[in-house]
Amino acid sequence: MRRFLREILKKQLSNSVSLDIVIRIHKSFYKANIRQIEVEIKNLIKGLPI
Repeated sequence: MRRFLREILKKQLSNSVSLDIVIRIHKSFYKANIRQIEVEIKNLIKGLPI
């Protein structure tokens, strides 16, 4: 799960952005939900003041 989230963040944020992002996982997820989680993370990143 951490690896998956790290890859999404790497793709969405450029290397020039110097932010520390803490993601707390409250429950596990299944492979069938990966697309939904990816969309949610992307929407959260759009809301960051970058």
